[in-house]
Amino acid sequence: VPHGRPVVSGLGLSGSPGSARSSSVEAAPAVQGPEWRRPGPSRKAMWRRRRALRRQQAAGAMDGRASPSSSERRLIPPDLYGLCFRCFQDGHRRQDCSNDPLCIRCGEAGHVSAQCTQPRSPIWES
Repeated sequence: VPHGRPVVSGLGLSGSPGSARSSSVEAAPAVQGPEWRRPGPSRKAMWRRRRALRRQQAAGAMDGRASPSSSERRLIPPDLYGLCFRCFQDGHRRQDCSNDPLCIRCGEAGHVSAQCTQPRSPIWES
């Protein structure tokens, strides 16, 4: 390996005597043009950004402030304050609850609303 460079034969990449590139042929000068720039975001990426911004603004308009991040704690509704979030009884917390879970959707014990077979209540349109 001359001068610490690998020799690639037949591809014209190494400049060695055995390569396809001969010493009598000079390389063409590089084309001088406008400086290359990274392309901007795609139309789909711009649509996603606008959509996310509209949703964020709509959420801010509804409650008068920006939507809370997932790390922030939400306020407990007054009717649930002090109740267990598993069985909705007073006097203990969810971590300490030994009662069956209570479904918010149908009001029956033994399952949570994500596992409820009852249909959801219809959304009232105004």
